[in-house]
Amino acid sequence: MTPGGERVILVELKLRHRLWLGRERRKQKRTFSPGGTASWVAGRKSAKAGLSEPWAGACTCLSAFLEEETTILRERDTTLINERIRAREVRTIGEDGAQLGILPTREALRIAQEKGLDLVMVAADAAPPVCKIMDYGRHKFETEKKAKEARKKQHVVSIKELTVSYKIGQHDYEVRLRAIQKFIAEGDKVKVTVRFRGREMQHMELGAQLLGKFAGDVKDIAVIERDPKAEGRTLFLILAPKKEK
Repeated sequence: MTPGGERVILVELKLRHRLWLGRERRKQKRTFSPGGTASWVAGRKSAKAGLSEPWAGACTCLSAFLEEETTILRERDTTLINERIRAREVRTIGEDGAQLGILPTREALRIAQEKGLDLVMVAADAAPPVCKIMDYGRHKFETEKKAKEARKKQHVVSIKELTVSYKIGQHDYEVRLRAIQKFIAEGDKVKVTVRFRGREMQHMELGAQLLGKFAGDVKDIAVIERDPKAEGRTLFLILAPKKEK
């Protein structure tokens, strides 16, 4: 088959798929499910092995086209708004929050359009569904802006760990203390671990005293979340930032 013939086949397959999409949308009251297209593509791929080379090439192109289309549909806003609302009547809330009562959907939509606004469904499970008149574009922009700002402010608390010896020198102690103060100021928890080797296990009480000294030196900015606890050849405690009143 000539390349021109293959293009004709591809166009015909696309047209057939468009017709199929139309039937599916009508069946599902215009609520499109991307899974239908994905299943159709999978079926085409499995059947492609038995096709002649031109048909196989056409189906490969069409499969790529449909997968891209499915991705776009999945990312599309599915909010029930204006003509997408299929309910016969809705409980309507005005743009100022006033209750307008239960109205036929067409009447509620007419009121919204006269004001240059949108009719947006806010409670689909209610009986009847609840819709609000608003500027949906502005509402969506503000919602996304607030969500973005919240993500920026969100701080994931992590546990920083410092390991020391109970025989730590004064200089090294001050270095570790500054590190603890820095981690606490950044909102993180700190696990301070004292390690013991060999016969040093006989001096666990010295390790407990060292942990108590760390906790005492940062008591203005931190609290003990977990008291000193022995674990194998180590002794540790966990410090957490003080909660603001």
